[in-house]
Order: sequence, then structure tokens, then C-alpha cells
Amino acid sequence: MSTLVLELRQGDLMVVNGAPIRFRNRTRIELTAKARFLFGKQLMTPDGASTPARRIYFALQTAYIGDEDEREAGLALARRLIA
Repeated sequence: MSTLVLELRQGDLMVVNGAPIRFRNRTRIELTAKARFLFGKQLMTPDGASTPARRIYFALQTAYIGDEDEREAGLALARRLIA
């Protein structure tokens, strides 16, 4: 399996398998196993979901990085919004 190297700045937020991580210093990390993650500008807050496309993105984001219950609900919401 290949690895993924990410460089993150001080204050960046990253969500890995549902756990939010904020970086205190500029850092370089290497993901060596399968993980669901988003970071930086990829992350949208609920307040940011202000247009139809953004609501779909937020629902899909929840389906991708949320816990089991959130993932099911996010996917169901995304399907309803797209329909």
C-alpha cells in the first residue's frame, strides 16, 4: 500500500475517521493506512451550507467523515437533496 504525505500549516483543521485534529505547528504527516479524511478548505461548517449545492456538499461530507449514524443520515439527506 502506498502512503500519502500531507503538509499542514499551523492552525489547520483535519478530520480523520470522524476525529477533528487541529495542528499547533506547521507539520508534515504521513498516512500509512486507509482513512477517511478532509482538511483545510475541504471542510465546511453547517453555517456554510447556504446554497443548494453547498447543502449537498455538506451532506456528502457528513456521509464521508461522520460516525456510523451520521454517515447514514448524511447519505440519505444527500440523496433527497439531489432528487
